[in-house]
Amino acid sequence: MRTFAGVWVPPGGHVEEGENLEDAALRELMEETGLVITAEEYQSVHILGLWESVFPPLLSMGQPRRHHIVVYLHIVLQRASEELQKEFKLCPEEVDAAVWLSVDLIKLSVWKTDSLEEQDQNQGAGKASQDEKIHVTLVNKFGEHASGSIESSVLRNIDQANELNLERLSTGSRFALSLWLEQHLKDSSLLKTSQMDLYKDYFPQNESEDIASLQKLKPKI
Repeated sequence: MRTFAGVWVPPGGHVEEGENLEDAALRELMEETGLVITAEEYQSVHILGLWESVFPPLLSMGQPRRHHIVVYLHIVLQRASEELQKEFKLCPEEVDAAVWLSVDLIKLSVWKTDSLEEQDQNQGAGKASQDEKIHVTLVNKFGEHASGSIESSVLRNIDQANELNLERLSTGSRFALSLWLEQHLKDSSLLKTSQMDLYKDYFPQNESEDIASLQKLKPKI
């Protein structure tokens, strides 16, 4: 990501005058990745959630100088990632690399270790390892693509006051992934885990209380 070096985020940017959210999302997707998506390809589209973003991300680094709202839009397409991968034309002025995350890698990025162990016990094989290599598509300043890899442990890194350039998922991106995972696992006994793990300090001690109370809670930034 150009603005925050070493930070992994979904494609995105600003909304131009006269654009709706879907138009802006598809334009930014095309500008950053080269993927051209039309409305006819949608299976579904909805807003995952909103995130209040500030920079610097930690108060220990100074008072906020930038402040905006990030809208995370989820679009389900008819085409699979293997087909879309072939159409990548990454913009070197905007990004250095791109990656597709499997469900297991999203679990790794969102859940704590004990939740991953619970999943492994309940669902058997398929758990992503923190030592696993993730295949990524790299782009150089000339727009040429190459294959590369990163450690999956990068997905679990969090903001550090003394390491602003630490390679990691942005806090907002992890929040959005937790919302997606919660929806994906809506029929699972592990439904509450994605949000409980991220914001457990804000949940009532009585676990029998409705998980919907999360909507009233303010996440820690």
